[in-house]
Amino acid sequence: MKVQSFFWGIALALAAGLAAAEAQTQSALDAQRRSAPLGSVPDAAGFTLRLTADLSGVKEREALLEIPGAVEVWVRPEGGSGGGQNYGAFRAADGSCPVLEAKVFVHSPEHPEWKEMTVGVPLAQLARRDGAQEIELRFAGARWQMRVGGLYDEDFPFGRVQWETNAVWALRSPRAASAALWTPPLPDAPCPAARPVRQVQYFTPEGHNSWVGDVATGFHDGRYHVFYLIDRRHHSSKFGKGGHYFAHLSSPDLKHWFEHPPAADLDEQWETIGTGTPFVHDGKLCLAYGLHTTRLYPYEKTTLPEMQAYFKKTGRFGVFTRENSSAVPAGMTYAVSDDGVVFRKSHAMVHPSENPTVYGQPDGSLILYGGYGADGLWQAASLPGEWSCVDKLFPPKSSMEPTTECQCAFEWDGRHYLMGGFSGLWCSPSGKGGTYVDLAGQGKDIYDGLGVPMVAAFTGNRRILAGWLGGQGWGGHLVLRELVQYDDGTLGLKWPEEVVPPCGPAKTVAESAAPGASFVLPESGRALLAFTAAPGAGTNGVLAVRLLNADGKTGCELQLDAARGRAQWSDAAEGGLAKALPSGREILEAKHAGEAWAAKGTRHPDFHSHGRNFCIENVRGMDKPFAVRIIVYRDPKMAGSVVDAEIAGQRTLVSCRPGLLATRAALAADGTGLRVSDVKVSELAGE
Repeated sequence: MKVQSFFWGIALALAAGLAAAEAQTQSALDAQRRSAPLGSVPDAAGFTLRLTADLSGVKEREALLEIPGAVEVWVRPEGGSGGGQNYGAFRAADGSCPVLEAKVFVHSPEHPEWKEMTVGVPLAQLARRDGAQEIELRFAGARWQMRVGGLYDEDFPFGRVQWETNAVWALRSPRAASAALWTPPLPDAPCPAARPVRQVQYFTPEGHNSWVGDVATGFHDGRYHVFYLIDRRHHSSKFGKGGHYFAHLSSPDLKHWFEHPPAADLDEQWETIGTGTPFVHDGKLCLAYGLHTTRLYPYEKTTLPEMQAYFKKTGRFGVFTRENSSAVPAGMTYAVSDDGVVFRKSHAMVHPSENPTVYGQPDGSLILYGGYGADGLWQAASLPGEWSCVDKLFPPKSSMEPTTECQCAFEWDGRHYLMGGFSGLWCSPSGKGGTYVDLAGQGKDIYDGLGVPMVAAFTGNRRILAGWLGGQGWGGHLVLRELVQYDDGTLGLKWPEEVVPPCGPAKTVAESAAPGASFVLPESGRALLAFTAAPGAGTNGVLAVRLLNADGKTGCELQLDAARGRAQWSDAAEGGLAKALPSGREILEAKHAGEAWAAKGTRHPDFHSHGRNFCIENVRGMDKPFAVRIIVYRDPKMAGSVVDAEIAGQRTLVSCRPGLLATRAALAADGTGLRVSDVKVSELAGE
């Protein structure tokens, strides 16, 4: 690799007296712009640029480096966290929020409007901010990256850098000491095959602006696998097209978790990956996923027209590869792993579905639940193989308006379940079309604030669910649940005990408690509150647990309505209980009835998938004394807290609360409400 290093130095001479001249010369040296020719024009496909600069004491915007038409680097006060950057969650002790940013200018004939892309980091996260820091910028194919002092940001470009023939480097600030360029870009360090993850419940990936997107779960060779679309900027990356790729966690026992290299990374600029599922084929763990290429290229330039033409001719979807197609890949593909850790892409496009759900069958064949490209239930004898539709009317209809993509199918003790997107749940005794009962339409779903949850088996005939918590936009915290199955086939949820964050000793704060009682929470903002509740005689049985900030007024409220079998998270209300919210089923029924307040359907602000204020119904176990557990999990990354409740070990509901730094919990009730006893508070162990 040829290395080109560029260093600058400038000397000025002033004509005044010698003593004054020396001082003036030094001052000019510190403030003068330093410039140098770029030399040979770098490869437009990629480069690595290293800049040394002092990043302390940022008061105003200062340009550090400029290469006209190619790269700019600067420091500035935050002044807003637009574009999902989340800078404002990381402030210095004095409240300031300085940031370091770098912009690259790109050009493409497909999207001339996409001209620049900025990455950056909040400097308050640096372990040290004094003295020189090395800033590394890397533009390589599908990634535009920044690294400084252990901090990292990336975005996913589309286009090439057009270096000016006579480009001039300009170090614009005395902060910037030197710079060097490598082309082609220096490679990334290899990822370790397995890195321990200390806390998986409420997990988010490393990075100030990174979150968990759609989750896919699987169980193979004694390990539970979680594949998730890693998201930066809440879907604002790659010019708003997502730029997602599949990251990978696994555990043999739900207690010890490991992070693995990406199972389906971004290697090409046209890639942005859609939801899929793991499946087992020929004894190997595979991962089906979609390519949302039509977000970047016109439909006619992708493999999708070829797929449709082949289907029209044969009645099947065939296999398209680099060898038999010159179009840009789009639709469903898959990756294969020999060891369940390292995956290799097949580069075979086999179906137009861009969010495919695939499962292996006992006879070795494969079933695909299509959507976002081709609905229906499809079957193939092997992979790569051709897919034939076996049921055009699948998935079943529902009044809950579920998506026909991102589906999850699982069997449990002879019953077959199907979940769909944010709101669909069906149950069948056989799994055959026409036999599914719409549980969600009856208000008997298990959506509890999570987006696109998926379920997989686990050791001991257990079923473990995983999804992401909304509330800040697309993507959030990873949350795991364990399913509860009732005799009638309906389902509940509880916390898997293995993933409950470890706690310190439980302190009993009240043997019994009445409305108006309050309890101090740990200063860390991370607590487990547990108590027993029982219906009060002659009352409607409504109890609220209010989690309040230091002002004693703002916060959130968990409301339990034992008589009606309902529970909800809502904003705390002064002077009484928060108003009762409609369930997801009621919101959609009102929409179908034409009621104006519900006209936005699943986008209604109180729909459960938003992960903020919402209500669940048909909660079992509140007709007799029952246990309640509430976790308050303060997360500096969101400048707020995740609040998670488990009711009677049978239902859960979790909410994202930006701005919540709870210092105490208080009880409120309608009338005498529910009787509360054995109140305990524990502090979650530090990370």
